Amino acid sequence: MKKLFSTILVLGLLLSGNAYAESLKPLSEYVEENQDNSDDPAFMFYITTRCAANYNYGATLLLKQELKTQSKNFQDISVKLQFVAVKLLINKSGYTNDDAVKAVLKQVDTLYDKYFKDGNEHYSKTGTYINGSYIENDLSICKQLNQTIF
Repeated sequence: MKKLFSTILVLGLLLSGNAYAESLKPLSEYVEENQDNSDDPAFMFYITTRCAANYNYGATLLLKQELKTQSKNFQDISVKLQFVAVKLLINKSGYTNDDAVKAVLKQVDTLYDKYFKDGNEHYSKTGTYINGSYIENDLSICKQLNQTIF
């Protein structure tokens, strides 16, 4: 089961490449395309880690603007979402605690790097890191997820 879950996750990430200049498919499209799989642990793992990375990226931008309190709030939400992803791997896929933590951290770091890259590219084109980008729309979806979970 663990290997199957990992294979599905890796294939999902590899196949999520698209014709956009962005590194990630907008989360709204991903959710719409996978709405039939909303109970699938791999789907929930991806959504929670993606939102954790989105909140990490937002925290970085807020810190850059010296908005420390808001940055900490975003970071706290990211940690909570990462905790949910860890519990998901342990409870639904049989991971050990250590393996689950490592998998979540690796996934969040990978997704964060993609948000960072896309945010910088968006900034070079528009002068803003997230406004008017898929990253801004992702944050809206992630806020809904956060409210639903917590």
